[in-house]
Amino acid sequence: PNPSTGDFFFFFSCNSDSEISYNLFSMTGRTIVSGISTSDHFEIDGALLVAGVYNIEIICGTNRKYLRLVKMQ
Repeated sequence: PNPSTGDFFFFFSCNSDSEISYNLFSMTGRTIVSGISTSDHFEIDGALLVAGVYNIEIICGTNRKYLRLVKMQ
């Protein structure tokens, strides 16, 4: 869910056999979490995040998706 007080779960349909990579950034542009998923879903541990607003970039092949996440206390 977004906003969340816990973990963030992502389900992403990729049209190619590519891995899904993701980068979570603070609003100042600092990388908080990066990762690669070989399946159609991944999770970001909410315990790693303080309350605030974050941007996530999800990359699959040549496709990029940008989302804003809100972590609540």
